[in-house]
Amino acid sequence: LRVVPVLLRAECEQARVEAERPMLERARRRAREVGVASTSIVRIGHDAAKAILETSIDRQAQVIVLGWKGHTSTARRILGEITDRVVSQAPADIVLVKLVGDTLPSRLLVPTAGGRHALRAERYGADIAAAQGGELTVCSVIPPEPPEELIESEQVRLEATTARLVEETSLQTVASKIIRDHSVIDAIVNETKNHEGVIVGAASQSFSNQILFGSIPDQIAKRANQTVIVVKHYQKVQALFRRILRA
Repeated sequence: LRVVPVLLRAECEQARVEAERPMLERARRRAREVGVASTSIVRIGHDAAKAILETSIDRQAQVIVLGWKGHTSTARRILGEITDRVVSQAPADIVLVKLVGDTLPSRLLVPTAGGRHALRAERYGADIAAAQGGELTVCSVIPPEPPEELIESEQVRLEATTARLVEETSLQTVASKIIRDHSVIDAIVNETKNHEGVIVGAASQSFSNQILFGSIPDQIAKRANQTVIVVKHYQKVQALFRRILRA
């Protein structure tokens, strides 16, 4: 979906629409290359966020992918005016991408501690790596001197995760790694240097007016020099409950 601002003159609107066609054709061509059916829309409107939300509902979209520069220069915004509204209100999964370079990474790191957003991030990460013919590594961060039972439980959990992803996707193997560090954020940012990108699930408790994705995904996106993808999984019941609490 590409949204362009409203212009007063019809011929100007048409010129803007025509200017979008090369970008849309590139997207369609890329979709054909990977065997994905695609359609394209140029929607003209005053309010880009509203247009995205309405189109996602009209088309019954299950996933909305948004580009992001990794920070916002406006103190009152979290991700940016348009992105804030879409993330907060969309009835679909949100995949937020801070892209470094011209293509999606093929060697992806997925930090995971469980939870619905992390589970969805694992699956999206596996699908992206498979589509790119790349590699996926799932990791867990534990303290430098953990009790033996914590090490064992994390090993079991990661083994179950890698086995599930291999079974559910076209990846032949999925690597796993346990990282020991006092800081989860430092550990992930440092480990990301060994990969082309990182994909992380939103924190389950993060959907407040202050932090949309949680402090860990937010700090990773700001500090990492590689591509960062943040995933928020939409679940209708939880979304309704959050709206009731905010009313």
